[in-house]
Amino acid sequence: MIVRNRILAVVALAAAFWPGSLTAQDQWLSETSCSDAAHTIVNEGITAWGNVEHGRAKGMYQAALVVDPSCLAAKIALADMANGAEWGTRSSQMEALADVSGTASEMAWLDIMHSSNGPNTAYEKAQDLPDDALFHYWASWSEHSELTVAEGHMAFAERFPSLAAGSLNTLAYAYAQGDGVDIDEVKAREFLRSYLRLYNEANAHDSFAEISAIFGDYEGAVRHQQHAVDRGGATVYGERVAMYWRLANKEDYRQAVVDAVNVLANP
Repeated sequence: MIVRNRILAVVALAAAFWPGSLTAQDQWLSETSCSDAAHTIVNEGITAWGNVEHGRAKGMYQAALVVDPSCLAAKIALADMANGAEWGTRSSQMEALADVSGTASEMAWLDIMHSSNGPNTAYEKAQDLPDDALFHYWASWSEHSELTVAEGHMAFAERFPSLAAGSLNTLAYAYAQGDGVDIDEVKAREFLRSYLRLYNEANAHDSFAEISAIFGDYEGAVRHQQHAVDRGGATVYGERVAMYWRLANKEDYRQAVVDAVNVLANP
């Protein structure tokens, strides 16, 4: 049985001592064809991608290719981010990678992209490549795993604590929304705080804001959403600040609308 408090403690230690030079447990892919600098940049990009910061991730992958134009992992990552719909470029990018030769990690990633069930294929690859955190992370959603999704993410967080931000985010939402576990605000907030300590970036604050709003804490939602804007720019984060502000001040907002209607009705 995976103990939640132990996971939170391990993650806290990872947050205290990381970042630094990459160790085996700090890397999403154990080996790539990229230069050391490009490999590190791709690693950061995958972290951003796993935390739903796609613009930041794409910039990282593109930066890796500036540093090392032959960095296959960055090319694969860009293709994986692309949309597979008719208007997307995923197919054309995959075609460009049809005859490439890379490390075992890179080729496994391509196999997952070609698969009809990514999590299940990732689970299989994780058995062959035990040090590749990326495949273990995706395998958390696999039907082949004996663990539930929540248990899978807890196991991942314990095994790869410095890379656990996305899993902590998933667990926070699970306890906030009752996704495979009982709704528990205390546990949701515990995972949020651990997430924030490990990854003090836009999405962590965005998640903190949304889950605060789920539990009716609209003032807390506004505060964290403002931090999300500070770290990630206005974009969708800015739109959510306005939404949470209206919820936090809904009575004043309602009265302002009533007053405006009265003025219009009684010129």
